[in-house]
Amino acid sequence: PGEEAVLAGRVQWLKPVSLQDCWLGIARYLVDHGQFTAAKRLCAAALALARATSESEAEAQALLLQARLAAFIQQPETAIDLIQSAQANGGSVKFWRDSVLLYAEVRGGMRSGGFKDARTALEGGIAMLEAVARGSSTAAHIAINAACQVKLQLAHLLSKHAQQQLQEEDVDVAIRLHNTAVAAVDSAVKQLQHTGASILRLQAMQQLAELRLQDPERRILQKQHRQQQQRPLQGQPADAAGSVLPLDERPLLMEVRGLLQIAEQEAIVLAQACSPNTTEQPRLTDAEPSVAPEARSRNPTAVNTPVSRLRASVQLQLAQVELELSQLSLQYTGVDRLGRQPSFPVMQGRDAQAVVQYLEHADGYDKGTSVADDGQPFYDHAL
Repeated sequence: PGEEAVLAGRVQWLKPVSLQDCWLGIARYLVDHGQFTAAKRLCAAALALARATSESEAEAQALLLQARLAAFIQQPETAIDLIQSAQANGGSVKFWRDSVLLYAEVRGGMRSGGFKDARTALEGGIAMLEAVARGSSTAAHIAINAACQVKLQLAHLLSKHAQQQLQEEDVDVAIRLHNTAVAAVDSAVKQLQHTGASILRLQAMQQLAELRLQDPERRILQKQHRQQQQRPLQGQPADAAGSVLPLDERPLLMEVRGLLQIAEQEAIVLAQACSPNTTEQPRLTDAEPSVAPEARSRNPTAVNTPVSRLRASVQLQLAQVELELSQLSLQYTGVDRLGRQPSFPVMQGRDAQAVVQYLEHADGYDKGTSVADDGQPFYDHAL
């Protein structure tokens, strides 16, 4: 059976697969594996058959595939003309999603007005797909998923251009573009929560975490902090500049960690749902060099599925954030300890320095040390 195509509230019921659809499917496979010459021949044959049988949807798909081939061989003008010819025939929601994404990819790589035209096309595609979702309850989840994919591509385009503007010292434009990209991905994450596109939602959450870490304001603060480290501290020798602590980014990293932890839990649930008979393989240790066969996974192929690979990607991204957070926490141990230390009251007629010293070295008892540097017990300093 073919695809259920929904556009403008009209449902085209399932129909048998035609010969040109088979040829197009084989051609897509060949394109994905770099066999462009064979794919071009099959695509031309499918296009001729679609025109002979007046199959406008198949003709649009063939033209779109030819545009993809033209983009691969570095012919952007030809690719854009083919995309526009394909869109003139119309098609399903999936076709409009693919055509808008391909147009934005090709046009965005061109120099003269590429970013502006690509952004306009993506924003127009989002508006069109969301209008389809509002106009038809049957096609709502299909159109929303397609619109969210376009939003992710729009966010990628805006983020890339924001980094370029930041390098050109246009900070205001970079921040505005970045905020728009974050809003688009955040909207996609919320919409995908109820549409059943779990893999796409996990990818959106990963992209949102990356955007949080690529904030232009964070880059500016890092640059200012590096410049401050390179300058000698006031009243101290030049080599004392290296004693400045790194920029405290723990609030941002904890926010990103929370987002990735949610993504990890959803990935685990999804992996368990896809492979219900798969159990976690225990880790090998020196004391346990081998594991019984019954303790291993009953489904070895489950470790090489799209869901398992996505889960591993989320866990790797989370591990990188955890590593940065632990390094900052370790470097800020002394600062945090001083920050938690209560202000000592003023004692008239007595020097409170001995008591402060006692409180600072109080952790010596936990480490088995109860003697200060001068050889006297800590409680003697406090007396």
